[in-house]
Amino acid sequence: MPWLDTWIRQPTQVADIIFIILNQRLSEQRLMLKMTTKLIYDEILLRGWKVEILDEQKNFLRFWDDSGKHHLLKNDNTEKTSLINFYIAKDKQITYKLAADLGIPIPNTLAFTEMEGAEEFLGREGRVVVKPQDSAHGQGVTAGIVDVSKLHTAIKFAQAYSNKPLIQTHVEGDDYRLLYIDKKLVAATIREPASIVGDGKQSISELILAENQNPKRGKNYVKELNVIDEAAAVEYLGDRVSEVPRKDEKVQVIGVANMGRGGKAIDVTDNVSSQMLEYASKIVNYLDMGLCGVDFIYNTKDNQMFLIEINAAPSFGLHEHPSVGKGRNVAKSFVDWFAK
Repeated sequence: MPWLDTWIRQPTQVADIIFIILNQRLSEQRLMLKMTTKLIYDEILLRGWKVEILDEQKNFLRFWDDSGKHHLLKNDNTEKTSLINFYIAKDKQITYKLAADLGIPIPNTLAFTEMEGAEEFLGREGRVVVKPQDSAHGQGVTAGIVDVSKLHTAIKFAQAYSNKPLIQTHVEGDDYRLLYIDKKLVAATIREPASIVGDGKQSISELILAENQNPKRGKNYVKELNVIDEAAAVEYLGDRVSEVPRKDEKVQVIGVANMGRGGKAIDVTDNVSSQMLEYASKIVNYLDMGLCGVDFIYNTKDNQMFLIEINAAPSFGLHEHPSVGKGRNVAKSFVDWFAK
């Protein structure tokens, strides 16, 4: 077998070929990881530690720290993630109960049981948000509801993700995400709803399609930004999607400020109000969470803020790669805490 003789005579070349093949496979696996897992993976490699991608689609990693101890990760879920806190963070109603007990303000909230009560709540509050009790990434959320027909539609939409929708007073303000690691604030951003900028020629729908070709945008959190959810834009804008905005006119196209729907982040780590920090620290310390994302709506005009939810597996990409402001090396802080 001539090819075998060649391999035997050229072992260095064979080793090089195997190395290239393995590296190519690792590169392909890495590209499939979600942004948070990718950032953690890269941080581990920077430290010179051995790391293995167990399943790129499920975002499972195994790595060995400098003491030789092995660790397992799924996204940023670890053996340090408390199961009870994971469930609390998923359950907004329980989160609100605990927050209220701690003196942290929350929006007026009604757990949906029947339509009559939901309509009465809308009548009292004037403008509401409907959201699933136990979903994430902005799934099933409808904001800015002012009439009964949209309320009915929003409740059905939320029920597609959870059989327990919540109806909340719509509070105005900026959408803040505070990231705590080892019970310390390491980053904070304002999350802006997805928007486009008019060129005076293309419709909103066409501008969304063009923006989604941005190489920084991808699906399922694998890139710095997610693509703008076209269906959610149609739901939010209705017939306005065929309008042609003026040149340089900025148009919000999604009703919620969520990165999964194509939103953008502005770093504000150095400018978080002391009151917000106090509230966030209260719930993080009460639940003894080593990793936690804490979300507020903050109206600076009235100096009012409301806790919206907490997250036991918060994304890192919006802090490492904000659209505006300084990127924060949160993956380093995470590995420092997790591997210590």
